Amino acid sequence: MPINPYQLAEQARKNIKTDTIPFRGGAVTAIEAEQLESGRYSDVQNMRNMHPGMKKRPGQQRINSTAEGSSYTTLFEFSKGKKTERHFFAQKTASCVLEGGVPPASITGSFGTIVFTEAANPKPGAWTIITDKMLFTNGVDTPQIYPGIETPIEKFIVCKDAAPHPLLPEKGLDYSLETMDDDTSTKAVLNSLGDYDNDYDCIYIMSPIPVKSLNWTMGNVNSLNASISINYWNGSWISLTSVVDNTSAAASCTLGKNGSMAWSPPTDEITKYMYGVNGFWYQIYLKGGSLSGLVDVTKLTYDASFQPIQNVWDAVPVNPIVANIWSSHSLNASKITTEAFDAINITSLTPDDKIYIATIDPVEGFYVNMGATPNSHVLTMKDVGIFCGSTWSTASNLVDGTAGLTKSGWIHFRRHTSVQPAQMSNMLNYAYWYYLQTSGNSTSSNLVVGVQAQPFFNIVDLGKGLAVCAWKDRACYVFDKTPNYIHVSETGQPLHINGSDYAILKAGDGRSNKIVCLKGFYNELMSWQEEKGVDGGTLTLFEGYSPDTFGKLVLSNRVGTFSSKSAVVIDGVLTSTRTDDQVRTLAFWISHYGIFMTDGRVVQSISDDIQNYFDPTQSECIRFGYEDKMWIGYDSAFNVLRVGLVSGSSATSCNVFPVYDLVDRKWTFDSLGQALNCYIEVEAGSGNVPFIQVGGGADGYIYRLNSGQNDVTTAINAYARMEINAQGNDFMLKDMKLRHKVQTAGNISVIPYQNGVEKASFTIPMTAENTSETIRRMRKTIDMLGNNVALKIGNASASNDLILYDIGLNIEVFDDR
Repeated sequence: MPINPYQLAEQARKNIKTDTIPFRGGAVTAIEAEQLESGRYSDVQNMRNMHPGMKKRPGQQRINSTAEGSSYTTLFEFSKGKKTERHFFAQKTASCVLEGGVPPASITGSFGTIVFTEAANPKPGAWTIITDKMLFTNGVDTPQIYPGIETPIEKFIVCKDAAPHPLLPEKGLDYSLETMDDDTSTKAVLNSLGDYDNDYDCIYIMSPIPVKSLNWTMGNVNSLNASISINYWNGSWISLTSVVDNTSAAASCTLGKNGSMAWSPPTDEITKYMYGVNGFWYQIYLKGGSLSGLVDVTKLTYDASFQPIQNVWDAVPVNPIVANIWSSHSLNASKITTEAFDAINITSLTPDDKIYIATIDPVEGFYVNMGATPNSHVLTMKDVGIFCGSTWSTASNLVDGTAGLTKSGWIHFRRHTSVQPAQMSNMLNYAYWYYLQTSGNSTSSNLVVGVQAQPFFNIVDLGKGLAVCAWKDRACYVFDKTPNYIHVSETGQPLHINGSDYAILKAGDGRSNKIVCLKGFYNELMSWQEEKGVDGGTLTLFEGYSPDTFGKLVLSNRVGTFSSKSAVVIDGVLTSTRTDDQVRTLAFWISHYGIFMTDGRVVQSISDDIQNYFDPTQSECIRFGYEDKMWIGYDSAFNVLRVGLVSGSSATSCNVFPVYDLVDRKWTFDSLGQALNCYIEVEAGSGNVPFIQVGGGADGYIYRLNSGQNDVTTAINAYARMEINAQGNDFMLKDMKLRHKVQTAGNISVIPYQNGVEKASFTIPMTAENTSETIRRMRKTIDMLGNNVALKIGNASASNDLILYDIGLNIEVFDDR
């Protein structure tokens, strides 16, 4: 509690022995020290509140022994849920992402190896995890995805046939569930698997992204001579080159032991629809020989590198806009009829006639439903035409799964990247146009078909990734081509940015300020837009359960934030005293206007006491143009927010580090021996502490925080400066009594200030006065006259701790002077 100046004035010219008060609270820098209420702190450095009491903060220690040569922008730990697997990443200002050891511990040499090279001038990265896959955006690259190591394959099909397999195989035994886990009693049976050329046997494997290796865990192993080959899909099956098969127990004895099959991923892989799902399929087959009579696989996983996300079709056929039938090859010829996509009358269609189909997106196939009366005439699917802006191109790799419209099936063709939308033949729809044309005969009578399409998408159409987060088991992306819109993926499918379960949300109040930060909040989603112009930014809260019910609430149409690292959501934070616990979920963020907090309904400033750092009339105001450098994070070890600000007109990295105590709701400051550009918490590898705190240094080092008594070798100067006055009256500070915790060594330094002028300091020993005592009390005569006196109480010695309990003052006030 502050000393009551009114009480002091009423006791004029009397010796006032103030009640002993605990060290508790924070600094007020927005008001001049001499104007503070008596007993308040004008500065608190490197201290943590104990509620009551204050103690010197722990230090920070280097993790890597060799500096990287540039500073760090963001840090992230990728931790999987289904199994114990962790990766620790550091984004550098040198436009790359490094992976280092996990958990962060002492590393001899540099921090790690480059796993992703960024384009020039990246922004602080946004990181998230969904379905045990990590997503990363940086403002200048397509969002990246990384699945970690040994991720379970999603489809494992063993297909044995009597002829070459069709484009969409119909036969096969599905062992996907049997090969996803560590249960050795479930397995994929490969008994006597033959080669493809003679026996038409193979294995089809599907992953959600392109892979670089397959990791086989065998039950019964192969003992016969056989060598493996692997095809990938790029519109047709293409053989992978330079596959390194580490499963051979002997030469040409594939699947003879546990091991990997690895290769350099090609750059032209695309998704393929098979067995009811769409993904990246691999055809694995024997080039000769066969496997033993008893061979099985208990587990199959894959490895993959950082790679751009792709917009993968969700495998639900889409409806075309319309279908037209023309009576000749000419675009301007008379139109016979316009049909609905699900009831196209193609009775007696001649080889000269064409079925024109308009779609919303480019497609690579049409499913033709022949209904109850398929075509009975002999004919051939002659051609699929694709409109490319000014001319028609003929589709390549055409495969007719309808056998000349005699049965329902897929008509597939290679993707045409030059396809262009058009508005044709007075049709209202601006769409992608295709035609189907048969040859050999006319179709039979009474023939009505339905058509659906298989679209494909180019992620480049959306642009570079600005922000990403996970929400309601969905990936939420912001792209630079539509920077105030959020693309919400299908549930559980971060690469399905399409389909009926996909949503697009518009943030804000109508302005196109780019979204710079997304955070999940309870069951809701928060988006912060960039602050531009006099109107600032916005904070928008999205609620709902599905794309049909998603709605928004604009919480602020002025206050935004800077980047993904300048906002934090704390789930279940303690926000009151230890005797009146209240656990809440709150969001905190940095703005040009201050530091703010919301509970999802009301936005309020929490930075009034340090508002000088956001006052453009003050020299210490945060620096415009360096917003990407600033950060905020939660330190659960002390239940505080840690903040990094770029303060002043010349600073180029964070140089002021406020700390907000969430219980007392007061600010202190850290003066760090090594400045930090970013901060996170990560899982601890051992011990009884679940989380450890890590910071990225401006000097190329990663630091373990809350560790040791020094900042590496730099002593921590910890102190609290208390202001004492009597409403403008002169007074005499006669003496002080101080209680503190005993330490094994060191002294408390006390520096008095008389009307702002520093006076001679004195020390108080922290060692025990009597053996085995744990606390010590010291009374010290001061006899200082003035109308404002300050006491700076602290310790700046290396390897010393400091714990202050309480203080009492003996004051004589003169109200008639």
